[in-house]
Amino acid sequence: MLQKNNDSKHKSFGYRFIKAPQSPPAQIYSLGWQIQTSSDYDFDGMSRPGENGNCIFQYTLSGYGILELNSQKHILEEGYAFITAIPGEHRYYLPKSSDKWEFIFITLTGDYAFLEWDKIQEQFGAVIHFKGQEEIIKYLWEIYWSAAGGKITDGYQTSYIAYEFVMKLYRSLNSQYNNLSLGNSNIDKSIQYMKDNFHRIHSLDEISSFINMSKYHFNHTFTRIMGISPWNYMTKLRIEYAAELLLSTNLTAHAIANMAGYESSNYFSKVFRKYIGTSPGRFRILYHDIKDFKINL
Repeated sequence: MLQKNNDSKHKSFGYRFIKAPQSPPAQIYSLGWQIQTSSDYDFDGMSRPGENGNCIFQYTLSGYGILELNSQKHILEEGYAFITAIPGEHRYYLPKSSDKWEFIFITLTGDYAFLEWDKIQEQFGAVIHFKGQEEIIKYLWEIYWSAAGGKITDGYQTSYIAYEFVMKLYRSLNSQYNNLSLGNSNIDKSIQYMKDNFHRIHSLDEISSFINMSKYHFNHTFTRIMGISPWNYMTKLRIEYAAELLLSTNLTAHAIANMAGYESSNYFSKVFRKYIGTSPGRFRILYHDIKDFKINL
């Protein structure tokens, strides 16, 4: 066992046992509890050749970090975990805007772990919100304190723990999925709020505040349940409303843009063309006889 001391309680551990099963399907590679305060903390998933095959689970305790994945930036605040594998086109780091990033993490290795990480990302996404009392987070702390107490003593144990971690992760994720109906009421409220106010909403903060959820948790939950992001859903409402006005009134495109929530008619035309495939004026000419227009995003 390799151990790195950060202070009396924040420690990291790496495991390389001679007494271990041959080619186990899953093994603990490392785990730890850290507080990072320097922007030097920066990892690129394509620049760690010595760690190929490693699967990372990292859960934020306080502060925040950034995960860049699939051309998107995810802010990893308290309660959010990310799941990535090496090699992979991702980057996670402490941004200059954050004074610290405190987290607990575990890194697994082995063909089974790598395969399951890919399935988990595909089914549940790479960024997931967990409450501190969820089974997987409690188990991660249990593993950490076992390591800190010197109770992890051979590779058979690390292999067993790694496999059990994957199983408990699935159980926590499926429990979340089965309980999505508990969050549906909030999502239903947000949908109704957007339908009533899309023409005057300027940010996700307004919606998330209305339903008393953090912006990031709201965005993640809404996207998982609805299949599109809340902002794309808002755009759908605006463009459908604008299309209805174009077909049922003689109002100018500028007036319709304002009524749909766009301050700039040029920007409105750009968005309209992106979603409909033609300009507002051309749409009015082509589809003047349509009574009900809906967009599938």
